[in-house]
Amino acid sequence: MIRRLRPLRRLRIFRDRPLGIGGEGSVYLGFRYATGTYCAVKLSNCLDPSEKRRHLAHEWARRQRVAGNRIARVVGKNLTCADPFLLLELAHGSLKDEMDFAKANGLVFSPSYALFRLRQILVALAQTHRSGIVHRDVKPGNFLCFEGNTLKISDFGVGRTRDAVTRNPWATFTREVVGTPMYAAPEQLARRHVDHRADLYSAGAILYEMLTRHAPPPAKQRRLPPSAFNRCVGRRLNALTAWLLAPDPRQRPRSAFEAIRAVDSVYRLYARKRLRPAV
Repeated sequence: MIRRLRPLRRLRIFRDRPLGIGGEGSVYLGFRYATGTYCAVKLSNCLDPSEKRRHLAHEWARRQRVAGNRIARVVGKNLTCADPFLLLELAHGSLKDEMDFAKANGLVFSPSYALFRLRQILVALAQTHRSGIVHRDVKPGNFLCFEGNTLKISDFGVGRTRDAVTRNPWATFTREVVGTPMYAAPEQLARRHVDHRADLYSAGAILYEMLTRHAPPPAKQRRLPPSAFNRCVGRRLNALTAWLLAPDPRQRPRSAFEAIRAVDSVYRLYARKRLRPAV
């Protein structure tokens, strides 16, 4: 009887091909021998093996709670091995890649294309919030591009679930600043209570950067409207950006769905002008 040899490895991780490096974890290109397909492999950056397993197990649990077609899927995991990992569906790129390309070539996003991307971001956030998760690290690198020019949200490493003990069912609190400071809401930087409206602020920061190539200044500093950098931006888009970037969470949209309706209203204005994407 002929015995079929099993492959020596079930997964190969290309550590010389990083797809994303963050404070909590790193993502590398991987190859699954069982299926003969490439994937993305997320590893924890913690040094302690038990902390690695705990960190990835928490992210796995959060990802299991989130449902929607704008959520990057986990296609496999191994949390018991010496170097635990999560396997993610492989993307073609990220929104950060698009924005970096525009900056390198001296371009800005047209209002119509920026609104198109913003709507995809808000849909992903709506699905995240509906599942009871506050992402807390909304940034261009965490929105991955897939077939059909579709964005999906990824990296729930610092996400928080709703806290039923507090008066606000969405409120979360932490003693340390989490997320990326350039896109973090003022209440995150001040280590105050954070709810889903902090994610909406981060979406507004991404919109501002797409339209101007610059990150928005801190909330306490004077902030020029996007039209000061991009002559194609009109009054209503300025107002939408300011609404999302309001320093007080109570002055922002009450939900991602409310923000989506506002984006649709402004987008129709630019669609009639037939402005084409800049990137």
